Amino acid sequence: MNQIVCKPYSEAAKHDWDSFVRDAAKNATFLFERSYMDYHAQRFEDHSLMFMHENKAFPIALLPACVAKGSETEGIIASHDGLTYGGLLINGNVKATDVAQCLQMAAAEYLQRGFHTLRYKCVPHIYWKIPCQADTYWLFRAQAQLRARGLSSATDLAEDIHLSELRRRGLHKAQKHNLLVTEASNNPALWAAFWEVLSEGLRQRHALNPVHTLDEMMLLHRNFPQQIRCWVVRTEGGEVVGGSVIYECKPVAHAQYINASELGLELGALDLLFHHLTNAYKARCYEGFRYFDFGISTENQGRWLNEGLTFQKEGFGARSVTYDQYDVSLEKLAELRSHTETNKKADQK
Repeated sequence: MNQIVCKPYSEAAKHDWDSFVRDAAKNATFLFERSYMDYHAQRFEDHSLMFMHENKAFPIALLPACVAKGSETEGIIASHDGLTYGGLLINGNVKATDVAQCLQMAAAEYLQRGFHTLRYKCVPHIYWKIPCQADTYWLFRAQAQLRARGLSSATDLAEDIHLSELRRRGLHKAQKHNLLVTEASNNPALWAAFWEVLSEGLRQRHALNPVHTLDEMMLLHRNFPQQIRCWVVRTEGGEVVGGSVIYECKPVAHAQYINASELGLELGALDLLFHHLTNAYKARCYEGFRYFDFGISTENQGRWLNEGLTFQKEGFGARSVTYDQYDVSLEKLAELRSHTETNKKADQK
């Protein structure tokens, strides 16, 4: 059996890292490519790892990781605080015991660097190309604690999409007022108009700002023009009254940002927009799209649910998906391999 070894990620390995994410990994999206991860590299101290068979150059698994951000995070390594999700990315040949070995080696490496806890954000199952849940089994074996659970809503594009009566009324109102859905991906002026609507909406309703600035978003769009797209809703006079930024992460189309102005909300702009988008991606199922993910509707690590927002998303046929985050002792994680070897020897007897 080939022994697995690990090494720290360095910029010299960018090509191999990105090639693995794009072509080999079965639970990765473009968010793990270094051109996405590193656009805000100055905010995060990178501690990513690469795993490969001994005497082989190309990885079989990756662990994107950084020093955890926020208060009371000393000694915590996170996968990954700059991303919506993280965790161990694997190819289709990696077995359950290989995952244990990777996690054990990662734990040993991070213990040497002075960390004591791994904060692990799982990739939600709708983003997998094949079943990829050995990591959570080994987290359980290492007595990991569930720290956060965000609740998202996703529409299964392989099934018929049934709008609720309320969403149908909003759609008819938008059509009656001749609102128009337009792709804005290659139109900086429309991006800017939507960002103004988005920023104002977040400030007024949640006292928040978008995670990305407009300049950051435009940079990411230039880096990933096929995966990051923007759609807006306009009035007959051309005013942008709503929109969404979509991340195409096959098999998922993910709504990274959603918002509408007060006028847009009154006229049913989002009902028109998501009727258009869910049907557009449903028509692209043959390209590999399976789900439309509206994003999480929770705050405070999942302890508060915006029921009105969830109700709105469920009106488009969306149902619940969790975004889970665990804290696990690196010492306990480092013991996994010895436990696995002990079990193997017992089975052989």
